[in-house]
Amino acid sequence: MTNTAEGPRSLSQKMFSSRCAAKVRKATLRMNFFRCVLLYLVFASLIGGGIICGFSPDISYIDGLFLAISACTGTGLGTVEMNVLSTGSFVTIFILMFMGGTVVLLVPPMIYRRAVFSKIHPKLKAFVEKEGRTDRPSVNALVAVMRKRELLHRALGMMMFAILLYLFLWLFCGAFIMYGITLGYPHPAELVSRGFTKLWTASFLTASCFFNCGYTLTSDSLMEYVNAPGVYLWCCCLILAGNTAAPMCIRGIVRTMHHLAAPLRLDRDGLKFALDHPRLVTTHMFDHTQTMVLIGLLFVINGVQYAFFLSSDLNRPSMQVYGDQATLAGIGFFQTISTRNAGLQLVDLRRTNQGMLMVYIFTMYISAAPFISRMYVSEQYIDAKGKTRNTHEESKGAWGRFSSNYLFRHTAALYAAVLVCAFAEDVRLTMSESGVFYIIFEIISAYGNVGLSLGYPGMNYSLTGAMSSLSKFVIMTVMLLGKLRGLPTHTDIITDFDFREVKKSLRRAVSDASRDPSEAADSDSESDSDEEEEEIDVVQVHLDPLRRSVEAARRSLFAVEAPSPAAAA
Repeated sequence: MTNTAEGPRSLSQKMFSSRCAAKVRKATLRMNFFRCVLLYLVFASLIGGGIICGFSPDISYIDGLFLAISACTGTGLGTVEMNVLSTGSFVTIFILMFMGGTVVLLVPPMIYRRAVFSKIHPKLKAFVEKEGRTDRPSVNALVAVMRKRELLHRALGMMMFAILLYLFLWLFCGAFIMYGITLGYPHPAELVSRGFTKLWTASFLTASCFFNCGYTLTSDSLMEYVNAPGVYLWCCCLILAGNTAAPMCIRGIVRTMHHLAAPLRLDRDGLKFALDHPRLVTTHMFDHTQTMVLIGLLFVINGVQYAFFLSSDLNRPSMQVYGDQATLAGIGFFQTISTRNAGLQLVDLRRTNQGMLMVYIFTMYISAAPFISRMYVSEQYIDAKGKTRNTHEESKGAWGRFSSNYLFRHTAALYAAVLVCAFAEDVRLTMSESGVFYIIFEIISAYGNVGLSLGYPGMNYSLTGAMSSLSKFVIMTVMLLGKLRGLPTHTDIITDFDFREVKKSLRRAVSDASRDPSEAADSDSESDSDEEEEEIDVVQVHLDPLRRSVEAARRSLFAVEAPSPAAAA
């Protein structure tokens, strides 16, 4: 009797525990956009670091890994002098910069979203065309969602073409423009002795500026070009186009394509949808209002920073070694553009006003703040009835998300990083002219993915190059955190690869199909609160024509395996 009584109980307990374990395992192993990007960056850096060490055997793997992570995250901090790297190592860094480029990373999510929708679209299209308008609100909502998703699918195709065109124009054409500019200036003696041509130099520098990485073929950043204003002013254009000004430039390309849609035989409706609902398509394009706000923020931030430089360093004696006031004004403009993004240097930052270093720390910490704030404010989604709505109805919600996810997300981690590096580098800091402020500057630069560094006395690399392996590992982690904090949140439709709205509308249609039209209309007003993902048993129910079509659409979205006889028992 005891075994008989305990048998069903133990069986039910095992089934319950296995069910709970499956849910925990599913939640743990679920791959979201954030984890995919993190794994992508880590694996690319691990492989890239090994390749760099293979081409340049004189450097350690920790230095090769640091260079790879710095290239993938667009930081540009270096732990070795550039003259010890071979051509193969620079080619590897070039590829890693491309793989981790901000604009390049916009394309994979679009490809995946189009691929997923292409799998479900043929069967669902037949359902939409067959049902059309009915007296069931849930079915009508499903039709509206599918039509909006079809337009989104077409807009994604046009946006992919626009971004690829954008990359081609700035990387390919930009490299030739840079090459033409460098012809008017002498080639640095260091590059001549190492066998680098002006074309290769122009190509690498163009990619480094556009991807905001900050690596150069020379060991002293851009100091060799301090008397070449044409070079560093074009670098300013590339830096802006690759990051802060990208949303404006991409919108300009899409609008131009929309105007030329007829002669070029482009999808005019898809382009119109992208212009009207840009945040449903990508994170790097906003509507007209948000675009103008972003332009205003960039002018204000850069203008204030440039004013600080002119007022503090234009007549500073230690800066007069670089030229007259006109030259210093050009240098200050370049440093203003480069400080928040690329981290390229025309001057030794130790010569600047100490107050400017504090300004640089602040601007590096909020390097992408203008863009990220607009990304949160403009976040949209398609609801279960096919309508486009703002995720944050009030600006307070967007600013709250912005402050928690961007401004103060990793403050504890940054403090821990400074603490670890300060303890680990106590001896080195005591023996040199460096101090804790230099470590703070280095870590904030790494977190902002900028790459500015106060350096180490007598060495042509970042301060990190003189640190221990532990400190290098800490700063590598900080660079990854900085790259990830600029990603869209889990509520952003850009990261919705499961078509939650479509499935939600489809569940409502399936549920209402078994009811009378009047009951379905009454239940539709109360169905917003019912968002649990429950499987509907339709095997033993007689299906009418409408329900059969809805069930066919449901099966095409997510396969439902019938329970086995053993499980049912």
